[in-house]
Amino acid sequence: MLGFERPQETLLMKKDERLQLTKKFKNLDDIHVGLGWDVNTSGRQTFDLDVIAFMLQGNGKVSRPKHTVYWGNPQSPEGAVSISPDNLDGEGEGDDEYLKIKLSQIPQEVEEVAIAVYIYDGYAKRQNFGLVNNSFIRIEDERNGKELVRYNLQDEYFTDTAIVCAKFIRTQDGWDFQTIGQGYKEELEGLCRMYGAV
Repeated sequence: MLGFERPQETLLMKKDERLQLTKKFKNLDDIHVGLGWDVNTSGRQTFDLDVIAFMLQGNGKVSRPKHTVYWGNPQSPEGAVSISPDNLDGEGEGDDEYLKIKLSQIPQEVEEVAIAVYIYDGYAKRQNFGLVNNSFIRIEDERNGKELVRYNLQDEYFTDTAIVCAKFIRTQDGWDFQTIGQGYKEELEGLCRMYGAV
């Protein structure tokens, strides 16, 4: 028998599924969380979609304001979570925005990391996620660049300006990953209010 390993295929997840992430993928610590989308506007408008991460305590609220990671605060104080520079148009192949997460550096008081995306000035521009296609969130192992998990958001969000995509959940044995895909009629301030950041 030839001595080679079968290439690992990406695990495709559906809405409201939970994966024992660090149990499934041993020694996973440095991860790349990529988000992507296509905007269906025929070039008439510009869309600015922004990613935001909330580092939450057991009560579902951020422990401090700096644990809200977004374009205005691109890295958490201890460096566990950071985001990419803001992509103002979402054009091009691959990830439109991404986060870097080092699981071992997340403070003990943080029990969940929720990942959301929202349309900047969506209300003012009368834009919503009904005009956004092929949205996804994926997890990649930073050590080797392998895509481990992908969740394609397939719901229709015709009136929503924000989506909470997924969250990482601390467990006794490591970290789980849960898909959510819940739409909201909120923007940055509304999301921050939901998670106690304002």
